[in-house]
Amino acid sequence: MQTAQSMPEELNPRILVVDDDPFIIELLRDFLEAAGFNITLVEDPVQGLTLAQKEKFDVVLLDVMMPKMDGLTFLDHVKETDDPPEVIMITARADAQLVTRAMKAGAFDYIVKPISIQRLIMATKNALARRALQRPTASSGVAAVGTLIRNFYVAGKETGRVCQQAHQLARYFAFMLVSGPEGVGKGCWVHMLHALSDRADKPLITIDCDQIARSDIARELFGHVDRTDGSYVPGGLKRADGGILWLRNLETLPEFVQSHIAEYMDSGMLTVPGLPEDDYLDVKIVASTRLDIEREDARKRFNANFLRRLSILHVQLHALDRRKDEIVPLAAHLVQRIGEERGRPARRLDSTTMEIFKIYPWTGNLKQFVTVIEQAVDSSQQEAIYPQNLPAHLQEYQKDLSYQLAKNAADLLK
Repeated sequence: MQTAQSMPEELNPRILVVDDDPFIIELLRDFLEAAGFNITLVEDPVQGLTLAQKEKFDVVLLDVMMPKMDGLTFLDHVKETDDPPEVIMITARADAQLVTRAMKAGAFDYIVKPISIQRLIMATKNALARRALQRPTASSGVAAVGTLIRNFYVAGKETGRVCQQAHQLARYFAFMLVSGPEGVGKGCWVHMLHALSDRADKPLITIDCDQIARSDIARELFGHVDRTDGSYVPGGLKRADGGILWLRNLETLPEFVQSHIAEYMDSGMLTVPGLPEDDYLDVKIVASTRLDIEREDARKRFNANFLRRLSILHVQLHALDRRKDEIVPLAAHLVQRIGEERGRPARRLDSTTMEIFKIYPWTGNLKQFVTVIEQAVDSSQQEAIYPQNLPAHLQEYQKDLSYQLAKNAADLLK
């Protein structure tokens, strides 16, 4: 069985900085090298483009206004290369027309001067994370069946795909979005991402937006000033400093709170009215939602800048009913795991039980599936789990199965 430690290591990424200002070049050298990046610095954009066309870079940090060649022309040319890098534009002013043109031309992100180093590093990490998703792997982008990281089990191609995505994203992501129906296993995926990340020994702070009153969510996230002694009581964002913040059920987060988080994403600084001071934080944010964000009505639930920042890196988990090939391997794994946890003798799945699992519409997804397996393990007194060990609503599907088998036999005799 594979674990987090047995997954392949990512290649050492390369970053090209192109800016005609020597002061900016030296500033970025100091901070990017301190952050552990492998960087190449060029002041001449023509020389920089020649280098980018000859060598492989993962990310280019590119000034917009330069002599000899402006950043937009550089962007157009570098995007024509084989395996083009992600490009982050650095601009002296937040010109909406310029930014729109750059993003349409394929820029990953933009940063407005004076440069926030925290913001620059977060943008660079997210660019490297998306780059990692696009990089071919020896395993064709799919983790092996049987891989178990925390409670996330790879039972087939689909879970192998999202497991591999977690591995590719874990090292560098700054912000990301996970979507999928209720009960599909988003929590297991987030805990696996935490285990694979460079922050596995740091806190994973969970804020469930569904479970907190709308009037209290800002206090829970950003903290508040204690009325008795005037001290600052940290919220989830501050408590996650150095680690990861998981925002569950994002669709219920009020828009004014989303806008404050978007400001943090833009600057790396927590600035909330009423709190004692601005605070630079180092927090990676994973947000999960039950909504299909491709739908227009779903997108209207979110602050546009907030959603744009999050969905640059987006992982989608599919319903259990869309991955029927995984049901039997997953059931076998759960029967063994739950049996061990409860001190029950080893169990196997009867063949009829397996066929019922295949045809049953798992509308409650993984959450419902686990509950059914738990009940079956508890009720079974034999070496196998038979249909009579299943809840009544699943036993009804044995009739459908018997009818289908009889029909198939009759068709063969014709």
